[in-house]
Amino acid sequence: MDIKHLKNKYLKASHRCLNCDSDNIEGGSVNVDAGGAIQDIYCNDCGSSWSDLYKLDDVVNVHIETGGNSDGKAMVAEQR
Repeated sequence: MDIKHLKNKYLKASHRCLNCDSDNIEGGSVNVDAGGAIQDIYCNDCGSSWSDLYKLDDVVNVHIETGGNSDGKAMVAEQR
């Protein structure tokens, strides 16, 4: 099986190993930087490893102070 096929299969069921389909996988710490994050994943059954890449695609629960009420601040809020 080629890597592209394995990756596409994993993206549909990311709780299972992209190689052997085991659910005995572990994730390391998540390293976050501007606009994304990466996490190393390891399969305890077959020994395969890879990194999950996370990209920012939305912002939720936004609270912005804008000024305007009795204490000099007004809040604009949006929640999902």
